[in-house]
Amino acid sequence: MKQFSILCVLLLVMVVLLSVFLGSTEAKKNKGNRKVKAGVCKYDRKGSESPCNTTTNAMTITLNLRKGDPASCAPSKTVSKSCNDKSQTKKKKVKGCKYERRGSDWTECDATTNERTKVMKLKAGSNPECPETRSKIKSCGNKQKGSRRPKK
Repeated sequence: MKQFSILCVLLLVMVVLLSVFLGSTEAKKNKGNRKVKAGVCKYDRKGSESPCNTTTNAMTITLNLRKGDPASCAPSKTVSKSCNDKSQTKKKKVKGCKYERRGSDWTECDATTNERTKVMKLKAGSNPECPETRSKIKSCGNKQKGSRRPKK
Protein backbone atom coordinates (compact mmCIF):
# COMPACT_ATOMS: atom_id res chain seq x y z
CA MET A 1 0.00 0.00 0.00
CA LYS A 2 2.84 2.34 0.84
CA GLN A 3 4.48 1.65 -2.52
CA PHE A 4 1.21 2.36 -4.30
CA SER A 5 0.89 5.83 -2.71
CA ILE A 6 4.51 6.69 -3.58
CA LEU A 7 3.88 5.56 -7.15
CA CYS A 8 0.75 7.75 -7.36
CA VAL A 9 2.63 10.79 -6.07
CA LEU A 10 5.44 10.24 -8.59
CA LEU A 11 2.91 9.85 -11.38
CA LEU A 12 1.14 13.05 -10.31
CA VAL A 13 4.46 14.98 -10.23
CA MET A 14 5.31 13.72 -13.72
CA VAL A 15 1.92 14.82 -15.08
CA VAL A 16 2.33 18.31 -13.57
CA LEU A 17 5.86 18.69 -14.95
CA LEU A 18 4.76 17.51 -18.39
CA SER A 19 1.85 19.97 -18.49
CA VAL A 20 4.13 22.87 -17.44
CA PHE A 21 6.68 21.93 -20.10
CA LEU A 22 4.07 21.67 -22.87
CA GLY A 23 2.49 24.97 -21.83
CA SER A 24 5.81 26.83 -22.02
CA THR A 25 6.68 25.44 -25.47
CA GLU A 26 3.22 26.41 -26.75
CA ALA A 27 3.75 29.97 -25.49
CA LYS A 28 7.09 30.14 -27.31
CA LYS A 29 5.43 29.05 -30.56
CA ASN A 30 2.76 31.76 -30.31
CA LYS A 31 5.25 34.49 -29.40
CA GLY A 32 6.07 35.27 -33.04
CA ASN A 33 2.40 35.28 -34.11
CA ARG A 34 1.44 38.52 -32.39
CA LYS A 35 -1.48 40.25 -34.00
CA VAL A 36 -1.21 43.91 -34.97
CA LYS A 37 -3.37 46.12 -32.78
CA ALA A 38 -6.68 46.95 -34.37
CA GLY A 39 -6.72 50.38 -36.00
CA VAL A 40 -2.93 50.88 -35.99
CA CYS A 41 -1.58 51.69 -39.44
CA LYS A 42 2.17 52.15 -39.96
CA TYR A 43 3.58 53.58 -43.19
CA ASP A 44 7.10 53.63 -44.67
CA ARG A 45 9.09 56.71 -43.69
CA LYS A 46 10.38 57.32 -47.19
CA GLY A 47 8.07 57.37 -50.15
CA SER A 48 7.92 58.60 -53.71
CA GLU A 49 8.25 62.40 -53.84
CA SER A 50 6.75 64.64 -56.47
CA PRO A 51 8.67 67.67 -57.76
CA CYS A 52 8.19 70.93 -55.89
CA ASN A 53 5.10 72.89 -56.96
CA THR A 54 6.32 76.51 -57.17
CA THR A 55 2.84 78.04 -56.87
CA THR A 56 1.96 76.27 -53.61
CA ASN A 57 5.60 75.84 -52.49
CA ALA A 58 4.80 72.26 -51.52
CA MET A 59 5.46 68.73 -52.71
CA THR A 60 3.45 65.56 -52.18
CA ILE A 61 4.90 62.32 -50.83
CA THR A 62 3.14 58.96 -51.28
CA LEU A 63 3.75 56.56 -48.37
CA ASN A 64 3.01 52.81 -48.62
CA LEU A 65 1.49 50.68 -45.85
CA ARG A 66 4.14 48.82 -43.83
CA LYS A 67 2.13 47.37 -40.88
CA GLY A 68 -1.55 47.16 -40.21
CA ASP A 69 -4.72 45.45 -41.32
CA PRO A 70 -5.23 46.04 -45.07
CA ALA A 71 -8.99 45.89 -44.52
CA SER A 72 -8.98 48.88 -42.13
CA CYS A 73 -5.87 50.76 -43.38
CA ALA A 74 -5.46 52.52 -46.70
CA PRO A 75 -2.77 50.84 -48.86
CA SER A 76 -1.07 54.21 -49.42
CA LYS A 77 -1.22 57.66 -47.88
CA THR A 78 -0.38 61.05 -49.43
CA VAL A 79 1.38 63.68 -47.31
CA SER A 80 2.13 67.28 -48.27
CA LYS A 81 5.47 68.80 -47.27
CA SER A 82 6.90 72.31 -47.65
CA CYS A 83 9.64 72.74 -50.24
CA ASN A 84 11.53 75.05 -47.89
CA ASP A 85 12.41 72.15 -45.60
CA LYS A 86 16.10 72.36 -44.69
CA SER A 87 16.73 68.78 -45.79
CA GLN A 88 15.57 69.67 -49.32
CA THR A 89 17.48 72.95 -49.70
CA LYS A 90 20.93 71.97 -48.49
CA LYS A 91 23.55 73.83 -50.46
CA LYS A 92 26.70 72.14 -51.60
CA LYS A 93 29.56 73.50 -49.50
CA VAL A 94 32.66 74.46 -51.42
CA LYS A 95 35.98 74.54 -49.59
CA GLY A 96 38.48 77.36 -49.95
CA CYS A 97 36.04 80.27 -50.17
CA LYS A 98 37.42 83.49 -48.64
CA TYR A 99 35.47 86.74 -48.59
CA GLU A 100 36.42 90.38 -47.93
CA ARG A 101 34.91 91.33 -44.59
CA ARG A 102 36.42 94.76 -44.09
CA GLY A 103 35.43 96.35 -47.40
CA SER A 104 31.71 95.94 -46.84
CA ASP A 105 29.47 97.59 -44.26
CA TRP A 106 26.22 96.54 -42.62
CA THR A 107 23.01 97.98 -44.08
CA GLU A 108 20.64 100.01 -41.96
CA CYS A 109 18.15 98.07 -39.87
CA ASP A 110 15.03 97.06 -41.82
CA ALA A 111 12.01 97.93 -39.66
CA THR A 112 9.76 95.22 -41.13
CA THR A 113 12.14 92.26 -40.71
CA ASN A 114 14.23 93.72 -37.84
CA GLU A 115 17.37 92.54 -39.66
CA ARG A 116 20.46 94.06 -41.26
CA THR A 117 22.58 92.60 -44.04
CA LYS A 118 26.26 92.58 -45.02
CA VAL A 119 27.26 91.53 -48.56
CA MET A 120 30.89 90.41 -48.91
CA LYS A 121 32.81 89.94 -52.18
CA LEU A 122 34.98 86.93 -52.97
CA LYS A 123 38.71 87.46 -52.35
CA ALA A 124 41.13 87.04 -55.24
CA GLY A 125 42.78 83.63 -55.32
CA SER A 126 39.80 81.78 -53.82
CA ASN A 127 38.31 78.62 -55.28
CA PRO A 128 36.64 79.49 -58.63
CA GLU A 129 33.61 77.31 -57.75
CA CYS A 130 32.72 79.71 -54.89
CA PRO A 131 29.79 82.14 -55.24
CA GLU A 132 30.91 85.71 -56.09
CA THR A 133 29.16 87.20 -53.04
CA ARG A 134 28.15 85.98 -49.63
CA SER A 135 25.47 87.58 -47.44
CA LYS A 136 25.37 87.65 -43.68
CA ILE A 137 22.16 88.54 -41.87
CA LYS A 138 21.97 89.75 -38.27
CA SER A 139 19.00 90.73 -36.20
CA CYS A 140 18.88 94.34 -35.06
CA GLY A 141 19.33 94.25 -31.33
CA ASN A 142 18.19 97.16 -29.23
CA LYS A 143 21.47 97.35 -27.37
CA GLN A 144 21.83 100.10 -24.85
CA LYS A 145 25.17 101.45 -23.75
CA GLY A 146 26.39 99.83 -20.59
CA SER A 147 24.31 96.69 -21.10
CA ARG A 148 27.40 94.49 -20.91
CA ARG A 149 28.32 92.87 -17.67
CA PRO A 150 31.19 94.60 -15.91
CA LYS A 151 34.58 92.91 -16.16
CA LYS A 152 35.91 91.32 -13.02
